[in-house]
Amino acid sequence: MKKLDELNYPKQYILLENNNTDIYKSPNEKNVVSIVDEYMFNIVSTVNEQIIEDEKFYLIQHDDKKVGWIKLKDSIQIFRFKPLSGKFIDENFEVNEINNKIGLNKDFRAHFSNKILKFKSEIEYKGKRLVGVFVKDKFFGFHPPESFDFLTRCNIDLTPEDIENKDLYKFSNLKKPIEEEIVIEKPKIVYFLKKSNSARLKVNSKDYYWIKLDYLKNKIENVESYSLINKAHDEKLIDDIFYSIEVERNKSKELVKSVLSAKKYIQSKKEREKEIKMSHLKSSFLNAKSKRDEYSEIIKEIKKENYQLIEQNKVLKSKVNENQILKMREDMKEISDELKLSKKRLEHQKDYNKRLEEQKARYKNRMNELESKMKKLIEKKVK
Repeated sequence: MKKLDELNYPKQYILLENNNTDIYKSPNEKNVVSIVDEYMFNIVSTVNEQIIEDEKFYLIQHDDKKVGWIKLKDSIQIFRFKPLSGKFIDENFEVNEINNKIGLNKDFRAHFSNKILKFKSEIEYKGKRLVGVFVKDKFFGFHPPESFDFLTRCNIDLTPEDIENKDLYKFSNLKKPIEEEIVIEKPKIVYFLKKSNSARLKVNSKDYYWIKLDYLKNKIENVESYSLINKAHDEKLIDDIFYSIEVERNKSKELVKSVLSAKKYIQSKKEREKEIKMSHLKSSFLNAKSKRDEYSEIIKEIKKENYQLIEQNKVLKSKVNENQILKMREDMKEISDELKLSKKRLEHQKDYNKRLEEQKARYKNRMNELESKMKKLIEKKVK
């Protein structure tokens, strides 16, 4: 069976190696990519491990960026465990130098006071045990466990009379009691902080309040308060392995969620695009139908107007024909009358000409007779 130290799983270290230690691109080729000085006292994670010629090399990354392969000998392993909660106890608190070296220069007292803190890891530095402290999931360095009051979980049923006339608080600092009247049903202690003299109550199956633990000491006297014991190395490794598995599982869950979310987004995007296309098609269809209906109405109107025009033309045409016929008849009558008149005039003219010719003839005859008589008369005179 493999020793726990030999298991290849993602670990965390505070990088602390000899200044001349090299970081390689590959554990086999030994081509240097950087030196350890660049990452000294930074927290790094291992991605992979390989044993080359009885020496173990670790592929490390810093801030999610792969750095290279390195032999870890003096670096400080961070042992992670299932998160715990607790409060800061400001008694003989001293900031350990490791925090300055890893770049955390903060007023820890101000950040820790009157807050519920989380503890997720521990290290050993220069023979001292230190725990990793988090405020709202943000890392706030490594500090001695003696400076914290660790939360003890429990499930102790109470009666409303147990907390009757007792001050209840909304926040864990127990400074400002709630003034309005609270109806209490099914109260129970869900956890307490012994050094901080505070307990968390659950009432009415849904509401939570804080109360001073002094009021309920007789209720917890048989409950052993939690203390962060210093476990053996193998136990720390087991906790760290399980923590790493949980982290990877959560990453996988997040990855699956991201993939599903992306898939859902793509599907919803496609559906939205499909809906938009369908909406556009529907809109185009409705517009086309509307235009078709509009054009149909227009065509109907045009046809109606054309029909009316045709009928009007027919009427006009019939009227024109009638008028033309009447006009022609009138013209023919007029022509006929004129012809009659002309004929009459011609006959009169003929009659006049005839009479005139007859008159000329008579006149000529008279002249001839007169000339004859004149000749005879002249002849008589000459004789």
